[in-house]
Amino acid sequence: MKLRALVPALLLACAAFADDLAFSPATVDLGTLEQGDSKAVSVKATNLSKKTMKFVDCVAQGRGPQKLVWPGQLKPGETGTVSFEFVSTGLRGTIEEHVTLVEEGETTHPVLLVGAVSAPVELWPAMVDFGWISPKGGEAVLYAFSPKKPEFKLAFDASQADGLFSAKIEPVKLDTAGYPERLAESRSAKAIPGWKITLKIDPAKLPADRKSLGVLGSFSSPDFPRASVEFYAVGYREQKK
Repeated sequence: MKLRALVPALLLACAAFADDLAFSPATVDLGTLEQGDSKAVSVKATNLSKKTMKFVDCVAQGRGPQKLVWPGQLKPGETGTVSFEFVSTGLRGTIEEHVTLVEEGETTHPVLLVGAVSAPVELWPAMVDFGWISPKGGEAVLYAFSPKKPEFKLAFDASQADGLFSAKIEPVKLDTAGYPERLAESRSAKAIPGWKITLKIDPAKLPADRKSLGVLGSFSSPDFPRASVEFYAVGYREQKK
């Protein structure tokens, strides 16, 4: 008798915690996008409750979902559409994030997005550490390669960050077996073509009131015009003793 009484109670408890808004599909699989690609997404949302749901916002966890459109309200049993464009510019790697409908009263209804973004150009390291930057300047080395097209062109626009950086780009062969933990120049037969980049910084172009460096820069390739070949440069201005 105790078991019979317990089962309905558990079912009621589960129902109380179940979301009253059902998404179809429950999980949006974006597949694999090449960096720079866009994909139109449409998700059905059905009100399973016995009350009208009024929505005040729709928010994205990441920067991929853009131009979000959602229903202002859904009556009991009514189905509406949440739509947006997923833009992969500047993204790379695994996608696992939510788009969330926000109901009046701050109740939230998330739908999961999964997928991946394939970057046609890899830059290593993605964070360039200049360490202590002396009045004479500083330099750091990074590498670029393409898993899609080994022979590709690469360029740097020296006007970035008001001319703070300059770059010397040289062809090399790279051992990518340990990427992304490590990357090294190699003469092995298995090495692939890539680029060695010697990035120099001009401390005179760093604003006088800034003691630390934190600047985003990028390269470009005519072979992959939509690729985001970005690096983030950090460092500290060497203080006068």
